[in-house]
Amino acid sequence: MSWSLQTPSKRELAYRKFGVFLIKIANFVRADEMMEEAIKLRSHVHHDQDTTRKLEAALSLLADHFKNENAAREKFWLDQLYQINPGILEEQNKERTKELKS
Repeated sequence: MSWSLQTPSKRELAYRKFGVFLIKIANFVRADEMMEEAIKLRSHVHHDQDTTRKLEAALSLLADHFKNENAAREKFWLDQLYQINPGILEEQNKERTKELKS
């Protein structure tokens, strides 16, 4: 059986793109599944900066969506986001420090 999604890189791309599509049509439960599969394959893929920013945006949307519905899923997506870009966590900590000083 030969099909086009045999490599981890191609599967990750397909899961990620479909996940983003599902976010756009507000099917967050299914998007959650697709993006989680994409994240599992992420170690096999080397993303350029543009792709990484798009992935960060998608994960942020998922975390925001699950903020009020499912704290565990929100935490999962935030953890994934912080692994991809630790600078986001540093920025949030700086903002909190500023707020506390005010």
